[in-house]
Amino acid sequence: MEQLKISDDKYVNLIDFLEKDLIKIDNPSQYFPSEYIYGSKEYKNDMIKCAVCFPDLYEIGMANSAIKIIFDILNRYNDVFCDRVFSVKPDYENLLKEKEISLYTLKEHFLVNKLDFLGVAISYELSCTNLLQILNMSKISLRADKRKETDPLIILGGPAITNPLPFSPFSDFVHIGEAEDDFHELIEILKKYKNRTERIKEIKKLPHFWYKGKEKTTRAIDITFGTENEDPIFKHYVVPSFNISQDHGTVEIMRGCPNNCRFCHAGQYYKPYRQRSIPVIEKLVKQCIQDFGYKEVTLSSLSSGDYPNLDLLIKKLNNTFKTSYISFSLPSLKVSSFSLNILEQISEVRKSGLTFAIETPLIEDQKSLNKNVPIENIINILNEAKARGWRSAKFYFMIGLPYTDQDNEEKNITSYITEIYKETKMNLHVNIGTFIPKPHTAFQWAKQLNIIDAREKLKSIKNSLIRSIPSIKVSYHEPLISYLEGLYSRGDEKLADVSEYIFNKGERLTAWDEYLNYQIWEEAIEKFDLNNYKFNYSMEEKLPWSNITLNISNKYLKDENTKAEKKELTPICDNICTTKCGVCNNKTKINKTKNIVD
Repeated sequence: MEQLKISDDKYVNLIDFLEKDLIKIDNPSQYFPSEYIYGSKEYKNDMIKCAVCFPDLYEIGMANSAIKIIFDILNRYNDVFCDRVFSVKPDYENLLKEKEISLYTLKEHFLVNKLDFLGVAISYELSCTNLLQILNMSKISLRADKRKETDPLIILGGPAITNPLPFSPFSDFVHIGEAEDDFHELIEILKKYKNRTERIKEIKKLPHFWYKGKEKTTRAIDITFGTENEDPIFKHYVVPSFNISQDHGTVEIMRGCPNNCRFCHAGQYYKPYRQRSIPVIEKLVKQCIQDFGYKEVTLSSLSSGDYPNLDLLIKKLNNTFKTSYISFSLPSLKVSSFSLNILEQISEVRKSGLTFAIETPLIEDQKSLNKNVPIENIINILNEAKARGWRSAKFYFMIGLPYTDQDNEEKNITSYITEIYKETKMNLHVNIGTFIPKPHTAFQWAKQLNIIDAREKLKSIKNSLIRSIPSIKVSYHEPLISYLEGLYSRGDEKLADVSEYIFNKGERLTAWDEYLNYQIWEEAIEKFDLNNYKFNYSMEEKLPWSNITLNISNKYLKDENTKAEKKELTPICDNICTTKCGVCNNKTKINKTKNIVD
């Protein structure tokens, strides 16, 4: 039998060694993909060896924008080689354990435990067991305080970890904020010091890297985004050889959002909003099409309708690329900036959907969220859309929002959707979720619905909508998952014990319906008494994440909470600031592109 060979800390014949076993594995190409790598680079022995990791399956991780950006930035350094690591399905995990094979990087098959560092992007709070799977399969101690001197540094980052405590025992560091400008100092430390202990000592001095016991960590902001100093064209990019979850090109047209929705964590995390110019966007779209081979490109942002002269941008892109049958899509348009003319322009090649994030139906309750979505506007938009050929629309709502009429949510949502249906006769799809308070937002102190109450409400609203409109499609987010997400959003490091417990019980890939094990989670809830876990805070007490700042003042968040209770609106962010949150200063500021209409 052929023996597995290791040379220079990597497997050199792994696929040959496993060849006869791969037929038993679901989609083995995700572990041995034949990808097109734009700007491919060769590893040399004196390079810093690292990997970016998305703790989910390949098809999800390869669609993540942060992974693409960080992979590119790290590989731009001549003395750094960056590979990728993802979670694996249980069948492949079992095979690797049976063959006593440690987890490896995707392209070069480096042993993960022989890297200099592993950078892990946490975009979902319940990816905890996936992180533990990756560490365990890499033969790295789950707990940072038990790791060997030869182990790589484990650095977590991403929008879902601005409260790092539930993950902290498993990480050496947590990077807070946008990473684009922070790699230079990290790389210099890794080059200068080869000893793990010395590296940790030096990284502790960096302002955006959190570790347990640090008094204050501030969020990093990429101040070059949208400026002349930015170099956004990819030098290194991987194009998957099979369909992934979002199999299209993505061009970020704006980062951040001006709208100040009080429940929205992303809106705070990516402040201030910064916009790219049309010429830069055109170059990025051209690269997606010509270098990467995409036929569909998403123009990405948190609120694309706030991009100035969006219609001009779409017109220019269509004029340039429509003969090549390229289609464009927009992820979000708020009702106040909704334009069917724009949607028709991006639908010239492929029809896009109509989606409305209403959140809560009553106007006064919407003001608590700092949103304004009058039903009359929705009806007018849909009637015009129907005349232009659209036949369906999707609506998003949340239950359990603070300062809203929670006692009458079923009646209010049903009345709102029923009136829209009667006035438009459109095919409607409604999705309802449970509100999850997030740290560093105006609602970070709020109470969250428990599993039983949320489930009863969601089922009741679904039944009410179906009784009123038999043709309607209604779905809702599983209340258990929402509850757990709330725990990990605002909990402390005791949740690390929960993570380790459910991991050892076999829980993996919690975000996937087919892998989620309700019984294991319910056992954990009972064992650790999570039903009685503290689920709301007073404004006077110290919050678990209070030593981390997104550069937004606590006074601003408290004032926004008070305005929510009073049903008062806050103006959108602009260069002339009327509501000072603390983010903007001489160095960090809103960057509005000067697009001029032809």
